[in-house]
Amino acid sequence: SNKKTFWLISSLIIFLILLSTNAFHKTINQRQKLITIYDIPNAFAIDFIEGNKIQTFSTKDSIEYHTENFRVKHGATELTNLKNLYMNNGFIKFHNKRLFVLNKISDLKQLNESSIEIDILIYNAFGKLPIEDLQKYFKFSHLIISSRVPIAAKNFVYENYNKSIVKISEGMVIINC
Repeated sequence: SNKKTFWLISSLIIFLILLSTNAFHKTINQRQKLITIYDIPNAFAIDFIEGNKIQTFSTKDSIEYHTENFRVKHGATELTNLKNLYMNNGFIKFHNKRLFVLNKISDLKQLNESSIEIDILIYNAFGKLPIEDLQKYFKFSHLIISSRVPIAAKNFVYENYNKSIVKISEGMVIINC
């Protein structure tokens, strides 16, 4: 009888610990606001995660193979249009973060040389990285360079540029909002 009581109480305690751990993780996931930038071979994608809701910007349709594990890990299961996300011609605002995705150098010609203030510039254009030109158009605190930029150009920027360069490691960069 004492053994049964001991095992019953032990089982209940373990069950309560597991239940509270699960509830804690769900609460954390519901409060999360993340921007995940993926550098996928021959593609580029950004996930905007708010709680368990997600909206994706991608240059390719089939990216799930590269993104699914991260989404599941963070409980982002509901594809939807997020109300706190604004996207227009490369400009993105998600909560307190302002980003610009530059996909073609020619996109710069559509802008005024007025040093637009953004938090993160994502350079996804193919070819040489015109850092001086970028500084004419943008004031940014972080620069993310995709794999479309040749290694030599990236290395030059890493060695000679004093801004915070965010290297995409393991195929992604995660930004908290």
